[in-house]
Amino acid sequence: MINNSKSQKIHSSSLLQRSNKQLISKIDQEIVMLSIENEAYYLFNSVGTVILQYLKFPIHYQELIENIINEYDVSLEVCEHETRIYLESLLKYGLIEIINDESTNIN
Repeated sequence: MINNSKSQKIHSSSLLQRSNKQLISKIDQEIVMLSIENEAYYLFNSVGTVILQYLKFPIHYQELIENIINEYDVSLEVCEHETRIYLESLLKYGLIEIINDESTNIN
C-alpha cells in the first residue's frame, strides 16, 4: 500500500529511521523486509542494506550522506541525488519514517 498521507519531503535536517512495522531478516549480507501492511516483501541489494543498517537508529539525512560517501567512491552531488530518491521511495511505502524535520525550507 502506498502511503499517500505522507506528503513529507526529506530535507538535509530530517531525522530518519526505519519503520518498526516490518519484519526484517538478513540473508547472505542482504536485508529482506516483509511488510504485512503492504502485503509485500522487499529484498535490498548491498547498498540498500547498508543504508537500512544506518537507519536502524535515528540518523540525520546529512549524517547518512556523509557515511555513504565515506563507505563508497561517490561524489557528494550523486550521493545526495540518488539517496534522496531512494529514501523518498522507502518513505512512500512506509518503510522508513521522518521522526522530525527541523527545516522549513525545501533543499
